[in-house]
Amino acid sequence: MDQAPATQSGGRPRAAIFLVVALVAASSDIWTKEWAFANGKLHVPRAVIQDVFHITPVYNDGVVWGAFQGSQKNVLFIVISAAAVPIIVRMFATFRERLTLTAFALGGVLGGTVGNLYDRIVHHAVRDHLEFTIRIPAFDWNYHWPIFNVADAFICTGAILFALCVMFGKKGKETAPGLAGAPAAPQA
Repeated sequence: MDQAPATQSGGRPRAAIFLVVALVAASSDIWTKEWAFANGKLHVPRAVIQDVFHITPVYNDGVVWGAFQGSQKNVLFIVISAAAVPIIVRMFATFRERLTLTAFALGGVLGGTVGNLYDRIVHHAVRDHLEFTIRIPAFDWNYHWPIFNVADAFICTGAILFALCVMFGKKGKETAPGLAGAPAAPQA
């Protein structure tokens, strides 16, 4: 019986990639936050590349870019993040396009979600610390990117990669009817 490579058919290597990326994303996020908050002062920028990149520890009790601020919403954000975890795992398990790239993409989204969920539970807010400013002096143009963290980077990058997989991924050749991503029974 002919079988597709495990990385394309959803086998163990693809699942291992998903789990390793999730673990790397969550642990690197938590570690960098611990380091930034242990070695910096709250709201005080520490230059890494002068006028471009700073480590600036801040607490964000809202969501992306500080929207919906207010600690009374933290429980709601914990519930939403906790509910997202099994949804992301299910998306990985059932996504029709069983490409290795989807394992990287959804693993990053899962790890980032877990990293920020950890913060909401333990610190009652997400800890952000990466601050970038883009300057183009010739045009007298400056853009200050909102402060974010490693989890946010994994979530955004993973979501973009996953969207690209959805839009441009190869269509599964043989899938069982009604089961997205499930291999069809072998033909005799």
